[in-house]
Amino acid sequence: MRLFCLLTCVVLLSACRMKEPAEGVLRVTVKYPSYRPQCLRVEIGDGSNRVGTDLPSDQLKGPDAKEVQVAMVRKAAWGDRLNVTVTSFSAFNGNQCAGALVEVHEDRALDAPPGKSIDWTVTLLAADRDGDGFVASVSGTELPDCDDSRSDIYPGAIEMCTADIDSDCDGHKSCEDSDCLEKPCIDGDVCHDPGSCNGSGACIGIPTPCPAKDCTQVAGCTRNSSCLYSPDPAQLNQPCGEDGSGIPHVCRADGQCVTFPFVPSNFDPNSIPSQEIGELRTTGAVVFDTSVGTWAPAGAGPDTGDFTIKTLPQSGDAPEILLIPVRTLALGGELRIVGSRPVIFAVYGDATLSHDILASGRIVNGAPVPGTGGNRACAASQGKMGTRQVYSDESGGEARLQILGGGGGGAGGATIGALGGSTSNTSTTGGDMGVQQASAISPLFGGCAGGNGVSQTGSGGAGGGAIQLSVARTLTIRKVVSVSGGGGLGGLASTTMSDPWTRVAFANGGGGGGSGGRIVLEAFQVNLTSDARLTANGGGGGEGGTADFSIDQDGANGANGSETRGVPATGGSGASATGGAGGEGGASNLPVKGAGGGLSGGGGGGGGGGAAGSINLRSVQPCVINASSVISPAPTGGCAPL
Repeated sequence: MRLFCLLTCVVLLSACRMKEPAEGVLRVTVKYPSYRPQCLRVEIGDGSNRVGTDLPSDQLKGPDAKEVQVAMVRKAAWGDRLNVTVTSFSAFNGNQCAGALVEVHEDRALDAPPGKSIDWTVTLLAADRDGDGFVASVSGTELPDCDDSRSDIYPGAIEMCTADIDSDCDGHKSCEDSDCLEKPCIDGDVCHDPGSCNGSGACIGIPTPCPAKDCTQVAGCTRNSSCLYSPDPAQLNQPCGEDGSGIPHVCRADGQCVTFPFVPSNFDPNSIPSQEIGELRTTGAVVFDTSVGTWAPAGAGPDTGDFTIKTLPQSGDAPEILLIPVRTLALGGELRIVGSRPVIFAVYGDATLSHDILASGRIVNGAPVPGTGGNRACAASQGKMGTRQVYSDESGGEARLQILGGGGGGAGGATIGALGGSTSNTSTTGGDMGVQQASAISPLFGGCAGGNGVSQTGSGGAGGGAIQLSVARTLTIRKVVSVSGGGGLGGLASTTMSDPWTRVAFANGGGGGGSGGRIVLEAFQVNLTSDARLTANGGGGGEGGTADFSIDQDGANGANGSETRGVPATGGSGASATGGAGGEGGASNLPVKGAGGGLSGGGGGGGGGGAAGSINLRSVQPCVINASSVISPAPTGGCAPL
């Protein structure tokens, strides 16, 4: 259909200012503020009659124009109510509009009296913001642009199978579109390389698995096998390789492969060069003296070239530590440790103790001998010396001088020590108790000595030692680890003539018991079997002596703290007629005060019992403690988690 008066006529009429015909002129102005139509059809009719014209894009005004005007002479046969329809098409073919409908705008029953010229304006709403030639959906649009913000997305575009978008606006994305069958695609899994569409709407990516990594699990990945890892709890303390020296490594909680899965006490395991971590093997019972670094007998001791002994200073007046780092600790018999310095065995792996490790205070050949690191840093915790009384009289022209000593107080360990016994004369007092030691694991030192009876006789018992076993993996105890305190010596008694007219009697108080030392066991897993014995018991006080000018009786020594049982060490008794009995040492109980000596019989007071030491268990995993095992005293803080 063509109007009998085309736009060119209208332009001429307008330009030449021709007189409008009597029938009147109908003018339609079509505005297109955003989208320039590819073909525009303008139609006017009264319902019975209808005429129109198709205007291709190249017949519209210049490319920057935003409107076009179409005019016609009104037909005389038309009524006074007219309809105006403006349709935008996506193409022009031959001499008429073609392709999909873009937009339809229709105004019905407009007033148009005969003989008058009428102007109508129609504004098209179609917009093409991305300039791809397709508009967003408006009234009548057959093929709307499904994303008018992207010029690469429009009806009929090539489907982008590698993106999760609908490129051709057919309602199907990526592999859901039949155009993507067997074409490359991305499945959205960052751990997969691009794959292909399987024809069922799914993208099958190519897996790029992350390689296994010690101590971790895959937490995610990016393209090209750039993997993300997080710590794997299931691998905690599991082997994770070793360095060139053969030192085993284990997984730590933070996912690192390290020599120790926890931070041990009193030393840094990562500061020790691998070449200094060796093996300690013994073939029988042996004594290690930390003061001089010797093993006796040498034939049963370890090959000292197989391991290194390091010294670690401590703060204050605490003694320096001997640190022995090994990958293997294999004892072929009992190991007793004496000397002045505490010992740490650092085991970079598992350790099983099938033989005893003893660092207890003892009485050896009548003299107190401390365990390794015992009797150190004890200024306040050592038991105090008892006082003495001088009693004199005359008999048969002979002067008699009697000296009675009070018992020495026990040293403090996990608790305070016990008082020494006095005599029945209140002017003679027992030695004071030692002050309780600090409970902290660091610095590391042993127990303290008991107080002497009087002077150097009736010596106080020796303190137990200090032993630390730090094991990177599982520590299994099947035998005894003991740092119990030694018993106090009995008070000595004697009667002498200082000159032809003076007889002097000495009845010394018994020595206080030594306190138990300190045990520190720490590992990823601490395991105490039914035969395990951990002891830090206090020693018993010595008995006071008897001296009354007719008899001289030395007091009995107190018992050493038990190395195998959780029972109090007995105080010395029964050897001196009037000497006070020594007090019991501490175990799970508090130590006991020494008994008083008898004045009439010239008896010295008994030594107070030594206090129990401390046992510290630290484990990453909960400790496994057999009910038949012995721990005396109870571990400080239970089994502390690492």
